[in-house]
Formats: sequence, structure tokens, C-alpha cells
Amino acid sequence: MPDLTKFIFSYLDQFDDVEVELKPYLKYMTEYDKKFRFSNWQPVRTKLKNLFYQSQIINNYLKNKMLFIKYTVQDGETIDYVSYKIYGVPDYWWVICVFNNIRNPFNDWVFTNTQLQDIAECLAKEEGLYPYETYYKLLFEENEKRRQIVILHPSEINNLVWDFVEHLREHIGMKNV
Repeated sequence: MPDLTKFIFSYLDQFDDVEVELKPYLKYMTEYDKKFRFSNWQPVRTKLKNLFYQSQIINNYLKNKMLFIKYTVQDGETIDYVSYKIYGVPDYWWVICVFNNIRNPFNDWVFTNTQLQDIAECLAKEEGLYPYETYYKLLFEENEKRRQIVILHPSEINNLVWDFVEHLREHIGMKNV
């Protein structure tokens, strides 16, 4: 049997790296989970493989608008919570990201009202081009647009996962596994 790890890593090498800033997520964890302590406020970055960018599988699903439902994200709903609410598990947050072109779930997801206020306050202090109210209004309007997302219909989630597994098997030479 071929070395599965070697095949998987060689397959993953073809995908571009995406740099993700983790500081907003860690700050969020510090503020809302009192057990979590984050004291290093320096930028924290990591590289992840962008497995879904321009994937033919994704494009095939996007062609059929009947496979999707419209969803409005409520204030405070996290991407994993929406996954749990729709699919029964938080594990399919990545599906929501893929079909809504969310490349960085920490920065591209809907902000809470508290986060908007914090960002507006920070921009008003650091940039100082506009008063707090102007920054808040601009951020609020952009945030409202983000609330409208599409969700792959729950009846299709197993088909999507199966398609990805089959695609991976084909590319690593393990069609019969």
C-alpha cells in the first residue's frame, strides 16, 4: 500500500497558502471565554492551505441555485453556530465559508455590535479622519451586507463531503480505498 501521508501532502502542495491573522480570534476568546488568557498582543499569523479556491466541485454546486437557501446571520451568531443550527454539527463552518467567499472567517464574518463599536473607536483614535459616529455608520452598513448569506441545503451536505472525499482519493491514487 502506498504511503498515504506522502500522497496527501503532495496533493496539498498544489494549493496556495493563505495567511490568516489570528489576533482578532484570540482577542475574542480572551474577552468572552474567561478561562482563556491571551497576553501577547503582537500579530499572530499562520498559513493555511486554501483547498477550495476555484474548485471544480464548488463550481458545479454553484451552478444549481436550487441547492441553496438564503440565511440572515443574527447578531452574535458565529459561523460554527450557524453550521450547528443548520447542519446539526459545528463542523461544516467551512462549507459556509466556501459558498460565501469567506476567505478569513475572523475578518470576513459578521461582526457583533460590540465589535463594531470597538473597531469604530479604534479607527477614530488611530486614523482620526472621521468622528466615531461616521466610522460606526460605515462599518454598520458594510456589516449589514455580510448578514445575507447562502447556505447549502442540509440535504446536500453529505453529497458535498462525498464529492470532496472522492476528489481527494482520485488525486492521491487511492480510488479503491
